[in-house]
Amino acid sequence: MVIVSGARMTPRKNIVALVLVGLASPPATMAWAQDGLRCPSTGRLVQVGDSARKVEKRCGHPDAREPVVEEQCTDQGYCTQRVGERWTYDFGQTYFVRYLLFWNGRLAQIEEGEYGEKP
Repeated sequence: MVIVSGARMTPRKNIVALVLVGLASPPATMAWAQDGLRCPSTGRLVQVGDSARKVEKRCGHPDAREPVVEEQCTDQGYCTQRVGERWTYDFGQTYFVRYLLFWNGRLAQIEEGEYGEKP
C-alpha cells in the first residue's frame, strides 16, 4: 500500500498515484537507454554501477542536478525512503538529452530524452 500525504491508498489508487508521479518525470517521449553511455564531450564510456564521481570525471559537470525521493510502503503501513539524484546532460542539438539516476552514489539508470537545445 502506498501512503501519499498521510492518506492510505487502495491498490487502484496506487495506479493513479504512479501515473501522477510519472507526470513529474522528464518528458514523456523519454526512452530507456542502454546500460552505458559514451559521453560525446569526452568519448569516455560510463555504465550502470559506476560511481557519481567517475561519471562526472568522464562526462563533465551535468547541466542540472535534482534530488529524487522514493517512498515504499508495506501493507502494514511501514514506509521507507531512499534519496537519490537525477543528473541531466544536454550534449547539444545533434545528441539526445540524457537523464542519469543515482541511488547511493551509484549510477542506476540512464534515460534518453529528446534532442538537446545547446548550440
